[in-house]
Amino acid sequence: MGKQNTGKIEEYLNMIVCGDCLKVMKKIPDSSIDLIVTSPPYNLKNSTGNGMKAYTKSGKWANAALQNGYSHFDDNMPHDKYVKWQRDCLTEMFRLIKEDGAIFYNHKWRVQDGLLQDRQDILNGFPVRQIIIWRRKGGINFNPGYFLPTYEVIYLIAKPNFKLVPKANAVGDVWEFTQEMKNGHPAPFPIALIDRIISSTYAEVVLDPFMGSGTTAIAALMNNVYYLGIELSPEYVKMAEKRILDFQADLEVDNWIKAKDGWLIGISCKRTIRERWKNVSSSIETYNRFKVKYIFHVVTFDEDLSDDKLTLLGEQRQIFYLPDNSRRLKYAKQHIGLKNYVRPISQLINDIRKELV
Repeated sequence: MGKQNTGKIEEYLNMIVCGDCLKVMKKIPDSSIDLIVTSPPYNLKNSTGNGMKAYTKSGKWANAALQNGYSHFDDNMPHDKYVKWQRDCLTEMFRLIKEDGAIFYNHKWRVQDGLLQDRQDILNGFPVRQIIIWRRKGGINFNPGYFLPTYEVIYLIAKPNFKLVPKANAVGDVWEFTQEMKNGHPAPFPIALIDRIISSTYAEVVLDPFMGSGTTAIAALMNNVYYLGIELSPEYVKMAEKRILDFQADLEVDNWIKAKDGWLIGISCKRTIRERWKNVSSSIETYNRFKVKYIFHVVTFDEDLSDDKLTLLGEQRQIFYLPDNSRRLKYAKQHIGLKNYVRPISQLINDIRKELV
């Protein structure tokens, strides 16, 4: 196996490789990844019952995004071949993680031939330390033989020395996150779910071998860690790269800090306020989606924007820290529309401390 590992991990950091995940993973060095977070295709179109069929217009799967498979994968393999494929994938993933690393492997239980398919044929032999329940809410079920499924499972497959960061072990093992709906991928992860996983670990390099629309990459950036993605579909790679660029552009910062309430604060250092105006997002929805509480801007030249534009930026959770002797700062203290958004640089450290403690 070692002969296959031809690359250095540095060659893959903060990039998405378009290709077959098994072939790509075999090129990555042993014990080079801290954390793997992934959700493979579920093989949903291989069904013994009322499964998905292409272009279904009625019934349980009417207009479901997954009914036509993925962009470059139809999600319909013979079950034994699917199990072998997933076991091969997990074997490679396990080789890649360090002795204090872990895999968070999301999958879905199904009923096939009237019996529960709990994925033990995939997981058997791997060191599963815990099963986390992801309660997604919603759903529909036309089968009178069992209750409505409302959750998926996340298997924590851990190497011996894996540990959570302090206080993360106080979080329960039933997680409630609503599915993400505004996404061109048929089965996207909620960003908040991936953020919880990454922020609960000491990971510095995170891999997702089924990257899809790039959610794991964005969550990694939110936590100031490196990501590495693999994705078979060129269409989804482009989608992921665009989402990453949009995230970085709309929320252009030099560093992220996670506040005590779990929301993010961006720290941006720019010479002029006008540089920030060129990149301002007009949508608060973006900030809510990525749980951005504020963006703190450290600005050294402050004479290049009108009061109206400063106020608009402030209403979009932008806080500006100006030199203590700044004329604009003195003026802002007396201005009802500016005084909440313009502060002295000397106050920055205290404001950060308040958000952390």
